Amino acid sequence: MNNILQGCFRMDPSERLSCAQLIQHAYFEQSRVFENYEQLLEEHSRRMRAEKHKMNRQKNQRARVSQVGAVSGCLSE
Repeated sequence: MNNILQGCFRMDPSERLSCAQLIQHAYFEQSRVFENYEQLLEEHSRRMRAEKHKMNRQKNQRARVSQVGAVSGCLSE
């Protein structure tokens, strides 16, 4: 693990490990970090879309309530 950190923190960019070199490092091979990457990414994207949809729905609901309040205020004058 120590050599991977040293490879990442080299001052000279030409001496740093590349992304291709990093993913071939034993640390990542042993940890199997990339096996479920696509599944994890899809789950994250699904959660983010759901959260965005929820926020848009709440925003639209607040806008409707505001419009109803404005209309009822005009009617009572």
